[in-house]
Amino acid sequence: MLQTENDEMLPRETAETECEKIRKESKKAGRRLWIVLGCVLGALVVMLVAVGILDRVLRREEPIGVPDGTYEFCTTYPGNIMEYDAYLQLNRQVSYCDIPSGYGLTQSITEENRKEFDQKVLFLYDYLQTVIAGDAEKYNTYFNETFFEHNEKKTSFSPQMLYNMKITYSEFETADNGDKLMTYILEYMIFQNDGTFRKDVGSDGSRPQYVTLRVGTDGTILIEKIVTKYDQLS
Repeated sequence: MLQTENDEMLPRETAETECEKIRKESKKAGRRLWIVLGCVLGALVVMLVAVGILDRVLRREEPIGVPDGTYEFCTTYPGNIMEYDAYLQLNRQVSYCDIPSGYGLTQSITEENRKEFDQKVLFLYDYLQTVIAGDAEKYNTYFNETFFEHNEKKTSFSPQMLYNMKITYSEFETADNGDKLMTYILEYMIFQNDGTFRKDVGSDGSRPQYVTLRVGTDGTILIEKIVTKYDQLS
């Protein structure tokens, strides 16, 4: 027999049963507490991640996917890049695909077959050739005033050794005043990038760009917007 706080005597079996019940209830309460704590911590983690992503998207200071630090750029090639054997051995053709996924029929654009392609595609082909030539003055003529409301004009850059160049049709929409807005995906790599044209990618890397062309009712074609795809680096 055991004695309670009221000096009442209980059978030993009854006291042991009561103790076992208390232990079981304590274990259940402990498990519930850990579950609640786990849920609270999980919610905090999700909230912190969401706040961080939202902050980056709103500020646009550090685009998602861009690695920290800076790239080590090469010294500008001192000679004529069109006589540089290391560059000439690379794939310097410009290809075009009219399927947004990029997995459709792809054709190479050359000076001999350029008449087979749409003027908008040829516009981007010539744009790439201007970058290769390092012609900053001509480069600026490819853009309209809307583009320069948010971007500075290029003052100069050296001839760029572009290769693995590809133009892919993306989407079409009609502007309010009857103009057409056509978006294409532009991809290329820069051999021995010296950083005078692009500093957001290292040598032999590629960040696809969505290039939106405004096609006027009079047939003029100019670049209105370029959006770099920062969540992919190959």
